[in-house]
Amino acid sequence: MVAIGRVPGRLGAVDLARLAAPLQADTARFQVYFGEDVDQIVTEIEGVTAWREHAVAALDGDRLVGWLIAERDDELGRVWWWGPVVSEDQPWPAIAD
Repeated sequence: MVAIGRVPGRLGAVDLARLAAPLQADTARFQVYFGEDVDQIVTEIEGVTAWREHAVAALDGDRLVGWLIAERDDELGRVWWWGPVVSEDQPWPAIAD
């Protein structure tokens, strides 16, 4: 069963990027705010102020199978959603909703 909650401390931006990078080649899963390789995506995630505080992870046991980050701009009163990113072997609607 997949559990959704805060990103565990043992996971970092590189873990999220490793899940997202291969999905960037799939036009149905492509995320416009991301680059296409792990290093680019790590840099982009780490550029989001307090990304860990504004992120959720979907875990199947200990395995990361999805994530979502909210990039906030309090001055503009806006949020940009990074994701949802969902592993190819998981049911996208069930995880993303």
